[in-house]
Amino acid sequence: MTRPSIFEAVDGTPTFESLTDRFYAKVKSDAMLAPVFASFTTEHARNVATWLAEVFGGPPRYSREHGGHRAVLEKHGGLRLTEAQKDRWVQLMLETAREILPDDDALQRRFAEYIEWGARIAVSASQPGFKIDHVGPVPVWDWPAPKTTDGGNRSKPVMPSKQISTIEVQTVLTGIAMGESPRWHENRLWFSDWGAQEIIAVDGGGHSEVAIRTSFGLPFCIDWLPDGRLLIVSGREGLLLRQERSGALVTHADLRGLSRGAWNEIVVDGRGNAYVNGGPGIIALVSTDGIARQVADGIAFPNGMAVTPDNSTLIIAESHGKRLTAFDIAADGSLAKRRVWADLGDGVPDGICLDGDNAVWYGDVPNKRCVRVRQGGEVLQTLNLDRGCFACMLGGPDKRTLFLIATEWRGMEKIPEVAEARTGQVLAIGAVAPGVGWP
Repeated sequence: MTRPSIFEAVDGTPTFESLTDRFYAKVKSDAMLAPVFASFTTEHARNVATWLAEVFGGPPRYSREHGGHRAVLEKHGGLRLTEAQKDRWVQLMLETAREILPDDDALQRRFAEYIEWGARIAVSASQPGFKIDHVGPVPVWDWPAPKTTDGGNRSKPVMPSKQISTIEVQTVLTGIAMGESPRWHENRLWFSDWGAQEIIAVDGGGHSEVAIRTSFGLPFCIDWLPDGRLLIVSGREGLLLRQERSGALVTHADLRGLSRGAWNEIVVDGRGNAYVNGGPGIIALVSTDGIARQVADGIAFPNGMAVTPDNSTLIIAESHGKRLTAFDIAADGSLAKRRVWADLGDGVPDGICLDGDNAVWYGDVPNKRCVRVRQGGEVLQTLNLDRGCFACMLGGPDKRTLFLIATEWRGMEKIPEVAEARTGQVLAIGAVAPGVGWP
């Protein structure tokens, strides 16, 4: 039996109209918000109800009658909304939702996720100089994906066909040969451009600089020690390099004794332990003294890694395994109690990052998307792109901006061709929850 949409679960447009009527009645008497909405009419409340109805699975009236997603963004232009106003707006809206919408925890939570996400976008769209790029149709927020069995003993999450379609994102940077390993550090986004043999830093205004030019090619991923020194994985050379205060690169650890295969990703936890993966599916621990030892093996094409804020759990993307796998981290940095954190169905995880709701964002190259999942595999949000998403990172002043590294993918044998075409981009969009943990 098909579960009714959220629109159907709340009994349709009349409920959203009741919601917005009561909400804007509160707004008119609110000291912080009343000045913002002083010139708004009752028609505005009904338009918002029509918008919410379409977002949650109702008829596309807003798109037909008012111009769709681009029109909503344009209506916020010039308002210069503040964070305090946004927080108060969200507070009143969720308070009203508890009064009007059904008393259903899952429904209330899903509504709140959209409202918080949408409010972030509204603030961005209201600022001077905001550029509206890649605007798709009105985003559709359905229930999180259910789980169904595949006839065996394990459950597989069903990837939704449309939780969020190709939505509005800001293009931060273009012309990248082959971007990877994004990190938020000292108020800038840093990433490796494997195709150009460069490590690039870009600020919130899109101003970029080449911080380091490498003498080695792909793969090379980056992270920082707690003291601020940069680590670079020189993958094919089997070395973990460290940039000294002078700018010189020195060997932090030699990984060739563990594997002669290429090394890939790195994450440094809050204690200064560096985890590097690659080779024949292994994870190496490089302790603060530079000594390297193997702490896990049998990883099906190891890729992005993240460590929880309490330094207790490491999560790794197994690209060929189509899953996220977790380990407990012992006091000495060893990994134990391996388990599947999320079975991703047809998802192919690449770079990952953690957020404050204990959810993981993962880039997916072949499926051209970035996906947010809970432990267990429940899909919370899907961002569909027009090219492969290699990695993602939460950053910005409050770590509520999701940065995406996206590039056309034509197969391993055509990497030089793709690098020469420079189809790589850095994209950005507001996130529901802030980034936490490492990297």
